[in-house]
Amino acid sequence: ELLGKPWEAETCYARSAAVFGRALGLHNPEHCQSQESLAAVHRSQGELTKAAACYQLILPIKEEMSTLGGTLGDVTTAQGNLAALFVQLSDLKAAE
Repeated sequence: ELLGKPWEAETCYARSAAVFGRALGLHNPEHCQSQESLAAVHRSQGELTKAAACYQLILPIKEEMSTLGGTLGDVTTAQGNLAALFVQLSDLKAAE
């Protein structure tokens, strides 16, 4: 986060995700990284639903990139983070 200013970090990550998405396409590691960073900011602010939405957006992209030679670790990390958010949201069915 930008030196303890999560609202500014949120704006920057959202902007970078949009720029990378337009310039390089959504199926790009830079776009996914921006979305993951945005999810982390949302999570740190207690905005768990917004954080989960970010992970839900990138998870299928990471899965596809994994089949094309990306690292499986990226997929499992995103799955774990999303599951943890669902547990925090008391949505144990979705966490499975």
